[in-house]
Amino acid sequence: MINIMKFEIKEVNYDNNDFKNLCRKLDEFQNIIVPQRVKLGFTALDGLEKLQIILLAYDKNKAIACATLKPVNNVMAEVARVYTNIE
Repeated sequence: MINIMKFEIKEVNYDNNDFKNLCRKLDEFQNIIVPQRVKLGFTALDGLEKLQIILLAYDKNKAIACATLKPVNNVMAEVARVYTNIE
Protein backbone atom coordinates (compact mmCIF):
# COMPACT_ATOMS: atom_id res chain seq x y z
CA MET A 1 0.00 0.00 0.00
CA ILE A 2 1.31 3.42 -0.91
CA ASN A 3 0.09 6.40 1.06
CA ILE A 4 0.89 9.70 -0.64
CA MET A 5 0.48 12.67 1.66
CA LYS A 6 -0.25 16.08 0.22
CA PHE A 7 1.12 19.12 1.94
CA GLU A 8 0.83 22.82 1.34
CA ILE A 9 4.07 24.80 1.61
CA LYS A 10 3.81 28.44 2.70
CA GLU A 11 6.44 31.12 3.07
CA VAL A 12 5.86 33.04 6.31
CA ASN A 13 7.42 35.79 8.40
CA TYR A 14 9.54 35.17 11.49
CA ASP A 15 6.71 36.30 13.78
CA ASN A 16 4.27 33.64 12.50
CA ASN A 17 2.73 31.79 15.47
CA ASP A 18 2.79 28.39 13.74
CA PHE A 19 6.52 28.85 13.10
CA LYS A 20 7.17 29.88 16.70
CA ASN A 21 5.28 26.84 17.97
CA LEU A 22 7.39 24.51 15.81
CA CYS A 23 10.53 26.27 17.11
CA ARG A 24 9.39 25.55 20.68
CA LYS A 25 8.90 21.88 19.79
CA LEU A 26 12.35 21.87 18.19
CA ASP A 27 13.77 23.19 21.47
CA GLU A 28 12.01 20.47 23.46
CA PHE A 29 13.42 17.80 21.16
CA GLN A 30 16.96 19.20 21.20
CA ASN A 31 16.89 19.52 24.99
CA ILE A 32 16.04 15.83 25.28
CA ILE A 33 18.86 14.65 23.03
CA VAL A 34 21.42 17.21 24.30
CA PRO A 35 20.44 18.11 27.89
CA GLN A 36 23.57 20.26 28.36
CA ARG A 37 22.10 22.66 25.81
CA VAL A 38 19.67 24.02 28.44
CA LYS A 39 22.56 25.52 30.44
CA LEU A 40 23.66 27.55 27.40
CA GLY A 41 20.42 29.55 27.47
CA PHE A 42 19.95 29.43 23.68
CA THR A 43 16.52 28.72 22.21
CA ALA A 44 15.26 28.28 18.67
CA LEU A 45 13.32 31.53 19.15
CA ASP A 46 16.54 33.56 19.41
CA GLY A 47 17.43 35.57 16.31
CA LEU A 48 14.31 34.79 14.30
CA GLU A 49 14.43 38.26 12.75
CA LYS A 50 17.74 37.31 11.03
CA LEU A 51 16.06 34.56 9.01
CA GLN A 52 15.33 35.44 5.40
CA ILE A 53 13.21 32.61 4.05
CA ILE A 54 10.92 30.64 6.33
CA LEU A 55 8.93 27.76 4.91
CA LEU A 56 6.18 25.86 6.70
CA ALA A 57 4.55 22.65 5.55
CA TYR A 58 0.88 22.27 6.38
CA ASP A 59 -1.23 19.14 6.49
CA LYS A 60 -4.68 20.62 6.11
CA ASN A 61 -4.55 23.53 8.60
CA LYS A 62 -1.87 22.09 10.89
CA ALA A 63 1.76 23.24 10.60
CA ILE A 64 3.85 20.04 10.62
CA ALA A 65 7.31 21.10 9.44
CA CYS A 66 9.58 24.10 9.06
CA ALA A 67 12.89 25.05 7.48
CA THR A 68 14.63 28.39 7.07
CA LEU A 69 17.54 30.07 5.35
CA LYS A 70 19.76 32.26 7.48
CA PRO A 71 22.36 34.41 5.69
CA VAL A 72 25.97 33.78 6.69
CA ASN A 73 27.46 36.40 4.37
CA ASN A 74 26.77 37.84 0.89
CA VAL A 75 27.17 34.50 -0.90
CA MET A 76 26.30 31.81 1.68
CA ALA A 77 23.30 30.86 3.76
CA GLU A 78 22.72 28.29 6.46
CA VAL A 79 19.73 25.95 6.50
CA ALA A 80 18.32 26.33 10.02
CA ARG A 81 15.32 25.57 12.22
CA VAL A 82 14.59 22.31 10.38
CA TYR A 83 11.91 20.38 12.23
CA THR A 84 9.08 17.97 11.44
CA ASN A 85 6.18 17.15 13.73
CA ILE A 86 4.20 14.42 12.00
CA GLU A 87 2.12 12.55 14.55
